[in-house]
Amino acid sequence: GTLYRFTPITLGTNEMELNENNFISIYPNPTSSVLNITTFNDTIIDKTIILDLFGRTVLEQKNRVNQINLHELPSGIYILQAFSENKTFQTKFIKE
Repeated sequence: GTLYRFTPITLGTNEMELNENNFISIYPNPTSSVLNITTFNDTIIDKTIILDLFGRTVLEQKNRVNQINLHELPSGIYILQAFSENKTFQTKFIKE
């Protein structure tokens, strides 16, 4: 059979590993208006996508993203996908 490896995503976790040398941090989580993205080791975020829990894209930004304005989103739990070259970062966050 096929063995699948799943990495759990935990709410409130602010750092997720892109690979063993590159990290990204989001804050604050939960947030009421703006989500900040900090990268380490010269990682540049080229695009971000915010998904609702049904997998629908609710917001997309391109070109060196380091802050996302969430004022227009209703309160809830969302998934942030951040893309850097061939790497993908994904985590959940709460919009209050």
